[in-house]
Amino acid sequence: MKGIRTGRPRNQSSSTPHPRGCLPTTITATKTPYSLCYYVQEDCVAVSSIGLYRERFLLLKKKKKKKKQKLMSKDCSTSVPGISLQRRFPNEISDLIVGYLVDDLPSLRNVALLCHDFANLSRSHIFGQVDLKDVSNGTGYFQSKSRSSGHRRDDYLPLMYRFAALLNDPKTTFLGRFVRRLNFDPCSGPLRNVEQAGLDLTISSIFQQLPLLTELSINRGRLVHLAAAQMYLSQQLKVLRIGHMVFHDQNGFEQLQDLLTSLTKLTFLAIHDWSLGRPLDIGTTSARTLILPSSLKKACITGTDEHTLNALGLGLKSPQAPVLSSFFSDFRNEVEDRSKLWTGIGSHAVVVLDVGNTMYWPGNLTTWKSADPVASYIPGD
Repeated sequence: MKGIRTGRPRNQSSSTPHPRGCLPTTITATKTPYSLCYYVQEDCVAVSSIGLYRERFLLLKKKKKKKKQKLMSKDCSTSVPGISLQRRFPNEISDLIVGYLVDDLPSLRNVALLCHDFANLSRSHIFGQVDLKDVSNGTGYFQSKSRSSGHRRDDYLPLMYRFAALLNDPKTTFLGRFVRRLNFDPCSGPLRNVEQAGLDLTISSIFQQLPLLTELSINRGRLVHLAAAQMYLSQQLKVLRIGHMVFHDQNGFEQLQDLLTSLTKLTFLAIHDWSLGRPLDIGTTSARTLILPSSLKKACITGTDEHTLNALGLGLKSPQAPVLSSFFSDFRNEVEDRSKLWTGIGSHAVVVLDVGNTMYWPGNLTTWKSADPVASYIPGD
């Protein structure tokens, strides 16, 4: 097939027939997409083909549509000749919109779905703080529900496992670089019933993929979690909060001390509801000494027993002890003697003693008032 032409040949009147061998060799077409005449040069026989041009027209239109969808899936800043993909809002407007919704994460997540510009600007806020405590599936924070209660689905996947799967996916593993603060409770909600070995591996996997994490909060954790934090996070943590843990044996105490010693950049430490136990529990008559990181500046100690406070006080008097700028503690009736703690802190730190929500005995206050520098924070007689 040498050529295609619609209508009559060029430079020939309507009354003159087409001479053999003078057909054009180029393809031309009318604007009418429903009829096209083919002229075969060999035998000068015209063959009409209805709808062929329409098929080619639809095929070309489909290809253009796919190409446009592919281009739109790329970043909005990408420029392609012939197609305008300029941003609908200037950078300043996008920054204002995202900044206005920083404190409203649900709305920020919805805005991030509108376009790639909003998604890129929102990632650091959405994933900046990750809370892996399952408290929204019908279970209270310290209350467990049976699976038959109707508040929890049998196929419910805990947040910790879903977050680990997100970090292990090659398409979304980069999100771990946005996480700055991580909170988790391995005993909350459905995690109470999972196998511990698998859970411990999941926590270690999460720690490995958070290279810029600076704040970690662990509630009701185990020694293996402290060991994982020491292995993967010791050179980057600046804030550490640990709550509801017991270290009665010597092995647990040594792991705790190893963790604190390895945290070379830690500036804030919060301890809540700790128990180190009596010296007799570990087969020794000497009091244990807990040495805090030398980089520490602020400490918050609440809900701990007297043995923990004594160990901290002895550690603060050691040569490698940190120089604290502020210290916060609560009032507990069962703690009769805090003299080791007060003398270990010294007079250079600002000490705050919280007595607002605790019933206390006046006799204990008389003993504590003689311990400087707490005297200025204790009410008078």
